[in-house]
Amino acid sequence: MKLSQRKGVTTTEAILILPLFLLMVFGLLQAVQIGIGLVVVNYGAGSIARKVGREATALTTASVPITNHQTDFAGLMIAGLNSKSLTGCYDTSNTDPNAVAKNVVVTAQAEIGAFPIIGPMLDKMAPNFKSTSWSPGCTEDPVPAVGFTGPPYKFIVRGMAVARRNYLQ
Repeated sequence: MKLSQRKGVTTTEAILILPLFLLMVFGLLQAVQIGIGLVVVNYGAGSIARKVGREATALTTASVPITNHQTDFAGLMIAGLNSKSLTGCYDTSNTDPNAVAKNVVVTAQAEIGAFPIIGPMLDKMAPNFKSTSWSPGCTEDPVPAVGFTGPPYKFIVRGMAVARRNYLQ
């Protein structure tokens, strides 16, 4: 094939490859953003759990007074994160009578907006990836780390921390 016959081939190839390249680039950026979100939310939950564990004096099974820490958690949000919820409670699954104090369990959730290319594509290609509703519990059971909702398409990042009160006092 002569060079004069290949004039539009490069443009056509670029147009065909560009969407895949952009999807790969934005997918990688979204994955990094979710990874940063996981680190920040887990750090925030741990920080709040330590604060609440130091402040708590009464041994109770009721929920932990955490409302005054909502602004502390919201202040940690970076990289497009929006704080969604922060809950705390005393671990009621530990029934050991020799326990000095109940552990403080803090669960945190934040939202990250999905990129315009990623959200609809993920909704069409993986509809089972969508998150069901999740409510935090007062046990040290593992927390589902990442969820997806939409439209509007958002990733939900969750974290949990346990503060062992007998070491904090």
